[in-house]
Amino acid sequence: MIDQEDFTTAYQLFLKAIVVSSKNTMARKGLADVVLKSDCLDMIKKEFSQLPTAAAGLAYIALIIKEHGAVSQSAELYKEALSLKPDNTSYALNLIHGLEVCNRYQEAFDIAKKFLADNKDVRLGSLSCDDILQAISSIKDVYKEENDRRNGLGSTCEPKKLEVVKQLDAEIDKSSLHPYNETELDMLAIFFTIIKILYIVGSLSILPELIRLIEPVRAGRELHQTTIRNEHAYYCCISQLLPHISLPLPAVSPFYVAGDSHSLSTGWHTVEDDGEEKLLVPMLVTGLKTWHLRPSSQFFPKYNFYNVVNTIPTGSKVIFLFGEIDCREGLVVSVERCRYETVEVGALISISIYINVLEKLAEERQFDIYVHPVIPVLNETRHIVKIFNRLLKKKVQSSPILKWLDFFEDLLTPTQDALRKEYELDG
Repeated sequence: MIDQEDFTTAYQLFLKAIVVSSKNTMARKGLADVVLKSDCLDMIKKEFSQLPTAAAGLAYIALIIKEHGAVSQSAELYKEALSLKPDNTSYALNLIHGLEVCNRYQEAFDIAKKFLADNKDVRLGSLSCDDILQAISSIKDVYKEENDRRNGLGSTCEPKKLEVVKQLDAEIDKSSLHPYNETELDMLAIFFTIIKILYIVGSLSILPELIRLIEPVRAGRELHQTTIRNEHAYYCCISQLLPHISLPLPAVSPFYVAGDSHSLSTGWHTVEDDGEEKLLVPMLVTGLKTWHLRPSSQFFPKYNFYNVVNTIPTGSKVIFLFGEIDCREGLVVSVERCRYETVEVGALISISIYINVLEKLAEERQFDIYVHPVIPVLNETRHIVKIFNRLLKKKVQSSPILKWLDFFEDLLTPTQDALRKEYELDG
């Protein structure tokens, strides 16, 4: 039906199938295919505009099509939903996340600022949207701080470590210790995501002030058990990394680090490369398994991967750091479901996909690629990480154009059964 370009009929049929069974994977994927292959967003907006639940309907379609690769189209529908309900934190948060996947960080930041401005009197305990808005009001171009550094226009002051308030030093807002409802959690997630965006783009100087504002309404809560556990994890990671970063950053050439959340740890530090100082620039791809990079995949982390990689200048030196999520989530489950006979078999399939993608990037973009071993951070999955890295190392070293960063064993204790204490971050 889609091949015949009868998109309107296909759209209506897939939508009806989803109404009958919301978990109908074929219908959900079919709906995303229709949106990807046709210019039907205006039709969808017009159709839903006649309904009293227009915003909710648009957001529901946006959620479905994002899962199957129609990410920019999903963002457009979330944008429309938010325009109809400008106080809806869920629509705002999902729109911001969608723009992150599209690597449209400036637009994501601008949407966050507008949401804060439209809801400036809304409070989370002692903290209002206007408090956050005022703190970031001077930032018009999120890339300015990093662009100034690269062009030698940054501060010439002596580098100084960033000072970040710690949880124990923060005065916990006792009035906010009631359990947060869903709307309040999404609001806090928006605050967290603003910090994540600014960290990724190198706009670091404002972050200690934002953390000072947020800590009193965050500290003392079990947010890792809520729907915003991922946003909270990024916030906690960044707040622990900042005290190890000195500003101003040096005006030296970049060495890009493309990876999952572990790419943040090395961000904005320097390394020596062939006698030349380089700055490690994080290129975050959220939630990517190497398995997602297979040609048939339409899952949005793959879309995120190519959006991020395409912004790296041709001829750059790039470290790729992926595979931890495969080890943590994918391989064991696949073996349990009898998709693979052993972890080794599953790992080899994912690694082959990964290597093929990297070799193609090296050839087409002239990247000088270094492959980072998977970090053995979790006790529960370290045995799988060891298997994955052993196979990954062999594949990389057999490649004529990829380089293996050979220090995995150095990350472990002498007995090779635990992560060395100096590399621990969580706590």
